[in-house]
Amino acid sequence: MKLQKIRKLKLVTLLDNMVYISGPLGHWGYSTFLIYVDANNMTKRVLMDTGSDVEAFIRNTKLLKIGFYNLDAVVLSHGHLDHTTATINVVEAHPGIKIYAHPSVFSKRISIDEKGERHTFSPPKGWGLKAWEDAGAKIVFTKEPTEVASGIWVTGEVPRKSFETIAEMGRWRRVIEEDGIEKEDLIPDDQSIFFDLEGFGIVVLTGCAHSGVLNTLAYVEELTGEKPVAVIGGTHLSGRKPEYLTKTIEGLKHYNLKYLSPCHCTGFHAISKLAEAFPKAFQLNHSGKITDFTEFIKK
Repeated sequence: MKLQKIRKLKLVTLLDNMVYISGPLGHWGYSTFLIYVDANNMTKRVLMDTGSDVEAFIRNTKLLKIGFYNLDAVVLSHGHLDHTTATINVVEAHPGIKIYAHPSVFSKRISIDEKGERHTFSPPKGWGLKAWEDAGAKIVFTKEPTEVASGIWVTGEVPRKSFETIAEMGRWRRVIEEDGIEKEDLIPDDQSIFFDLEGFGIVVLTGCAHSGVLNTLAYVEELTGEKPVAVIGGTHLSGRKPEYLTKTIEGLKHYNLKYLSPCHCTGFHAISKLAEAFPKAFQLNHSGKITDFTEFIKK
C-alpha cells in the first residue's frame, strides 16, 4: 500500500484522563483532533473519538478554540463509552458528516462485576446507529483498511498474532451482545489511524489499542511496507504484569520511534517505564496538549 503523504500536521488532545495545564478538563476517556495539510495543500480536519463526558468535551473544544467547521471525518476507535459519548453532539453540529466505525461499535457492551451486577459500557442509551443516522451522520463501516480523508487511513480490524491479550478485568468480565447472543467481548472493533507525514514517517494514532500496540504497529508495517516511527494514544498497559510490560517495551524497540506519546489507558506506571525506555522519543500527553509536528520534522 502506497500512502499519499501529508505535508503538515497539528495534533490536539481534546480529552484525556490527565491534565497538565490550567483550563482544560480531564476525564477518563480519549479524544484527539488532527489538523493537517494534504498533498494538494488543502487543510483537512479529522476527529478521532469523542471522549467520555459531553460537558468536558464541549468545554475543551471551546477553550482550545477548535472550531469543527469543515470537519472532514470522524473516526471511532471502538465502541466503548469513554471514546464515543459526545458523538451525537458532533453529528448534530455537522449534518452529513461521515463516521468511520467498525460494525461492532454499535453492539451492546456490558461489564459484569463479581456480584453479577451488570454495567453498560456502550454509548449512552439512544445514542447508537439509528440516533446518529437520524441526526444526519453517514456511517461508513470499516472492517478493512479504509482511507477516511486525503492521506489518512484507518486500519479496520487488526490481526492478533503477538503475545498480547485483551486486558484482564480481575473478577469482572466483559461481554458483547450481537444478534441477541451474549459472548466474551474481544473488542473486534478496535482500530487505529495511520498516515505518512512527509519528512517524518509513518504515524499511528491509537484509541486504546485493545488489539495490542505491537499487533497494531506490525499490521501498519505490513500494510505500508514501512516501520511506524510515531505512536500516540492509549495502549491499555495499565495493570499489566511486569513481564508483559517488559515484552511490550522490547517489542517497541523494533521500531526506531521518533515520537511516543502514550496516554489514557496506558496507566501511570507503564507511562513512566516507557519514558525511561524511550527518553528521546517520549512526550507527555494530556488534555489540552497541542503538538505542531513541524518542529520534529526539522530535527
